[in-house]
Amino acid sequence: MDKAFVQSGKILIQRLIALLCFAFGAHFSLREVDWIFFGILFGSTVGSLVYLNIKGASTLQGREESASDSPPSDFIILAIYYILHFILIFYFAGVEVGSSPQMGSYFGGIFLGVASSVLSTWALSVNPFLYPTVRVGEEQVVIKDGPYRFIRHPAYSSSILSAVSLVLIFQTPLVGATAALIAVILLGRTVLEDRYLAANLAGYETYRREVRHRLIPYFW
Repeated sequence: MDKAFVQSGKILIQRLIALLCFAFGAHFSLREVDWIFFGILFGSTVGSLVYLNIKGASTLQGREESASDSPPSDFIILAIYYILHFILIFYFAGVEVGSSPQMGSYFGGIFLGVASSVLSTWALSVNPFLYPTVRVGEEQVVIKDGPYRFIRHPAYSSSILSAVSLVLIFQTPLVGATAALIAVILLGRTVLEDRYLAANLAGYETYRREVRHRLIPYFW
């Protein structure tokens, strides 16, 4: 079976698990705003996957390959991140679900969530070496196109945007605390990956001098 198709299926299952975790936490009592959010989440994911299967299938295929050369600690960091961002934060949102959210923040969160999806799709479409774990693949080169012209780690920027969007959408203390922990993990991983690539990927040190900011243009 095509690796890009398999990876696409895994991403859709990931979204389904998020919905089920939320529903379980909320005792399967979802509000209209919850259905709207998850509908947009699934819709943007399907749109992204269709686009990537047409334009960037090599990236999806690469994310399906094993990565035995990655630092062992990175597998642990990645596992913790996945549990927090795709399971626990949605379960906590369901547990703390209450009355209708403040709609200004809600729609701001929806906007940031869509922006996160667009940014990650843009990064994936131009970077066939965007692996889940920290590694340098065969024939890997420094990518300077798309969002990599402005920041060095747009995929992490997208993930942090996603976490912030969930805070604005669900507006609960546990979601906020979990999102803060996700952001801390991603910030640390950004620094570690930056150092790893500088030491192991030819041309990356020059690229670091050309593109000064890791996650936010003109800031950091």
